[in-house]
Amino acid sequence: MELETPGGYRFWVLVHHAKSRAEGRGDTEARRAGAAARIAALLKERLAGQPLVLMGDFNDNPDDRALNILESGDPAAARLEDERGPFLDNLTESLGADDQVSFGRNSGNVEGERMQTRAPGTRQHNFDQLRTKVHNGDQLFDQLLVSPARGKAFRRGSVRVFDHPAAAWGNDRDRASDHLPVYADVDLPGDAAAPVLAAFSAPAKKAAGLRIATPLPDPEGRDESHEQVTLACAGAAVALKGWKLCGRSGNEWALSGSIGAGQQRVLTQPAGAFSLNNKGDKVSLISPASQEHQRVSDRPAR
Repeated sequence: MELETPGGYRFWVLVHHAKSRAEGRGDTEARRAGAAARIAALLKERLAGQPLVLMGDFNDNPDDRALNILESGDPAAARLEDERGPFLDNLTESLGADDQVSFGRNSGNVEGERMQTRAPGTRQHNFDQLRTKVHNGDQLFDQLLVSPARGKAFRRGSVRVFDHPAAAWGNDRDRASDHLPVYADVDLPGDAAAPVLAAFSAPAKKAAGLRIATPLPDPEGRDESHEQVTLACAGAAVALKGWKLCGRSGNEWALSGSIGAGQQRVLTQPAGAFSLNNKGDKVSLISPASQEHQRVSDRPAR
């Protein structure tokens, strides 16, 4: 799919879901590597030189053969490396090096208000079990790869595994997925103040570096005084007085306090102040000048 930003910048976004390891990692690796080689050839043929993002569930870690093929654009072997690829730049490689995982987490991995996304030793374990059929445990299967020119615009320190507990509520039968999303912020030409997020739409209005990261319309149990919205600040600290959230029904939630530079803040709805539609909602962040700064569409987490 080709996208165009409000500033007129065009780029391609492609999604790939690789063959599962379910039948045995060693027996299925050739299919994932073969798919990676075909994708690389197709990108060279049809999108040579064009800016692009390739993302998805690769069912392999950044060190595995399939990902090294996509990073190099040529035949490659599995190896432990943290180099930026000459063909595609794997933004999530730093997460793999830090033993971050996106697959296999559940409610047992929630600590306080966050999901624990780091599993020490998982990178080495994945590499050591390269040719086996055993289950390799939790892994970083979900990744973001970009053309090298775009890689320079991505804020590398912004690459994260989504760690809100909403991602793990429920069990294997009723939660949305056994994968956690990965995301990164990027400054695109013509939209330098507008970070584009993997999970939500780009802001319609650029002002402060403030954005909605995660709305939560339908928490477990009683909604009142439990609904939350997570705000993130990519730029300088922002005083929230005068800012407000507005739902599709027109309900408003006046904000207060502040959020520090580069920080996130989870806001819990005061009783009677605001309500999000449990069947999905559109939430707007309204600036003190009464302008729509950002709008996100959201569906219930469970």
